[in-house]
Order: sequence, then C-alpha cells, then structure tokens
Amino acid sequence: MQIQADIPEYISPEELDDRLADGWWRTGSLMLRTSLLHLGRQMHEVVHLRAAIDRPSSSRSARRVLRRNRQRFRLVVGPAVVDEARRQLYAKTRPRFMGPVMDELGDLALPERRDAFDTREVAVYDGDRLVAVSYFDVAERSVAGILGLYDPAYARFSLGRYTMLEEIEWARAAHCCFYYPGYVVPGVPAFDYKLGLEALQFLGRDGRWRPLVAPPAVSPRVARLERRLDAVLTGLIERGQPARKVIYPAFWLGRWPRANRRFLAGQRHLQCAERVVDTQRQVLIVDHLTDRDAFVVGWARAMDDVDTFEGYDIDPTLAEACEHGILHHCGERLTTGHIDEAVEFALDALMPPNRRR
Repeated sequence: MQIQADIPEYISPEELDDRLADGWWRTGSLMLRTSLLHLGRQMHEVVHLRAAIDRPSSSRSARRVLRRNRQRFRLVVGPAVVDEARRQLYAKTRPRFMGPVMDELGDLALPERRDAFDTREVAVYDGDRLVAVSYFDVAERSVAGILGLYDPAYARFSLGRYTMLEEIEWARAAHCCFYYPGYVVPGVPAFDYKLGLEALQFLGRDGRWRPLVAPPAVSPRVARLERRLDAVLTGLIERGQPARKVIYPAFWLGRWPRANRRFLAGQRHLQCAERVVDTQRQVLIVDHLTDRDAFVVGWARAMDDVDTFEGYDIDPTLAEACEHGILHHCGERLTTGHIDEAVEFALDALMPPNRRR
C-alpha cells in the first residue's frame, strides 16, 4: 500500500466513503493511508478492518452488552464536544495508548477546521457523571470510529466495546453499510477487541476487501524491511562510517502533496554524519521508503526551532530513538533499491567534491 498523507480543508461524505474504502484513517486534522506504523520503538504492519452492518446484529454477546448498559446508563448521541469532563476521561484513558500521546484531547479527536468532517460522539452517563465517550466520523454510506475513552473504574461494563456497538447501531439507523473501527496489529493484543465485531472484512495488499475468517497473522514483511536497513547500517560501519537508525515521526510531510519543500518521506532512516552550514544543522541521511523498499541518500537540513513532539507526552526511551526535528533535502538525492549502492552513495556524499567518483 502506498503511504499517503493529507490535511483536507473539507471532505464531502461521498469522498470520505471512498477514502475509508481505500484504507485512509484520521487522527486530528491529519488523514493517513499506510499499512506500516511505528508503535513505540517497533515497526508493525497494520491490517485495516471494516464491518458490514447492512443487516441486524445476530451476536448474542453484543445484544447482551447493549441491553445491560442501556438499562444501567444514560446515552446521548450528538455533535462532538471537547470539554473539561471529556479531558478528564482522556487523562484516565491515555496510559493505555501506545507511542506518543497528544496532550490536548481536541487535537486528537477533532480536526482543526471543525467543519472539515462531520464528527459526532456517543456519550455515556452514570447519572450526571460522564463515564465514557467515543468520537466517530459520518460519511454517506459509512461511519468511522476515531477514538474511545472510558473511566477505568467502570471497566467491568466493557464501555469501550459498548460505545463502539452504539456507534454501529447509530450507523445502522442512518442506513449506512459499513463501520470502520480502524486497524488491528497482529502480535499486539491491545487491538484485538475489534476482532469481536460481526461480518468483518480486511483490506488486502491488492486494495480489495475480503471476509476475515481468522485473526491476521504476523507478516514477515516488516522483518525483511528491517534486515535491509540493518544491512546498510552494517555496511557503513564496516567501511568505517558510524551511523544510527532513527524513527522519523514527521514522515507524513514528505507524503503530503501540498508540502512546499522536499521533506523526508521515510518512517525511519539512518543518520550518518552531521555538519553546520551557515549556522544550520545538516544531516547525511539514508532514508528508507518502506512502501517502495527503496533507499534515498542525501544531505538534509533541519528546520530551525521545530520539535515534532511539542504538545505530546512521550516516553523518554522512545524520544531518544526519534528525530525530533523536521528534515528536508537540501541537495542532490540518489535513489536505489540495492543495499551496496546505498552504502556507496552515502560514503561518496561524505567525500569532498573533487574526490567523488
């Protein structure tokens, strides 16, 4: 799957249907389309899911959760809201999230332009106390779950699953055909609760949706990609050039068609050397474009006074493994799919111009 990014000013319900069917998902104002993600320090292949909801549920378990919680709690479905009560729920739920976590709930649940998407919420109250809330985007024929929050003190009521089921019931009543719960990550059980939905389909690498008949297995694809970048790293070290592997969270800028610079586009890369030119930091990069399995070698310039983790809560060990700046190419770029050529290109870029081959 090609890795793409967009920050739409407005997306129509019909276009959102198409995007969801192509594997796009939203976080804040950003829409992404990728089958590879870093969760913590490890890269994983994600599997996108959707549930066909054009017929009533036949799941006794789902009906039991709905019946029990509808009797126990008060439910309100309406336009998405971010207020102090929801921020407190976010603070209680944040510890279960993986990777960097935004400080502000609104930056994660809602787009900066509130009219860019039709975002709504399912809110669950115990009396006047808000105990769960989930946000979802509404398209013409489908609904996409965005984020679910719940009070851990009510864990025995399965409120995360409950709000997801209520989103599906709302979508059925609106005559939608599909519900998109996001993705699962084979080998990471934290996402497996989504596999309990009925009539699940998964998006194959060929772009086709197929029935999900068994939980997705861990793919060897990520391990192979890791081995190839590690081979470039080993080749550089064996030739006497130190380098380090770095996770690059700002990769999406290099996939954004409206970007005004040649930003790096790989989710991780090798940093081989640094220099200062006209007071600006420059880094020799071996970028790994995993969707093409190609290496892009060249010098990149760091944008001044930019920290991609500003406004995030991030584990210190993960922060050490990441590039915090935003990098863009500032000279010649050489692209290759061959490990040995990537090593040679990097070594050549370190040579004075009159000594290059």
